Amino acid sequence: MGDTNTTALIAERNSSPELVQYLKRIQSVIWNRKIFKVGENLVGIAPGRAFSEDIVCILWGCDVPVVLRKVKKDGEGMTYELVGECYIHDMMDGRAVEGVHFAMKCGL
Repeated sequence: MGDTNTTALIAERNSSPELVQYLKRIQSVIWNRKIFKVGENLVGIAPGRAFSEDIVCILWGCDVPVVLRKVKKDGEGMTYELVGECYIHDMMDGRAVEGVHFAMKCGL
């Protein structure tokens, strides 16, 4: 599977307005993002500044999964920084809460 140059497709004279609108939407969603794989079956899209040591979590009350980064350990426990939101295919729409706890390494 190769790369798709959405900018070149948008610039083509014979691209339909619907295709151009669709490609611009794709660009807005994946711009500065990374694709990651977790285990054998899960793939997702994370912020471009995410690292493999970061943690993907689905937190109670959040609408989307998030990427967290360990910052420091203090006397009361670990502190985390929010890297940003992410998408995990087949773990959206409440699917993750079916298994009470959900956290994993990104594997970016």
